[in-house]
Amino acid sequence: MKYIVPMIVILLLFSTSFVGVSFHIGGVRLEKQNHPLDRPIIYGPTSGRVGLEYEYTFYSPWDEKNYVFYVYWGDGSPTEFVAPDLPNPEGGRIGKANHSWEMKGTYHIKAYTRDIYGRESDWGYLEVTMPKSYKPIWWFYSLLDRFPLLQRLLWWLIL
Repeated sequence: MKYIVPMIVILLLFSTSFVGVSFHIGGVRLEKQNHPLDRPIIYGPTSGRVGLEYEYTFYSPWDEKNYVFYVYWGDGSPTEFVAPDLPNPEGGRIGKANHSWEMKGTYHIKAYTRDIYGRESDWGYLEVTMPKSYKPIWWFYSLLDRFPLLQRLLWWLIL
């Protein structure tokens, strides 16, 4: 009998999913509360060049180490799990990750936190643009090839 009561307490503690449970057993009040996770804040460059790697920082005000950031880069690459390893002097923890994009366009980085108990935060967003590079005006060069006199005139004006 002395092993049954602690076993029931343990089962009751682990059978709930952190939804704000409070109950009494033998005059002892056991309480478990659900504290929602805050949305992560994403810091980093919002524009760049294709093929270059950029560093992004994910911040959460939680000081505990029992969660990870789930990061979606918006380009079809696999989800990355970023651990909040670094303490922030103002409180909370930060995690860092690097990423590069292979195609030009606008991408939406989104991340959320999830703790070991299965609680999840809302999404945090950051829009990143990999601008289109301007290629030389090929039709202008073909025009100069077709009209050599125009090419000589332009060279004369420039020099």
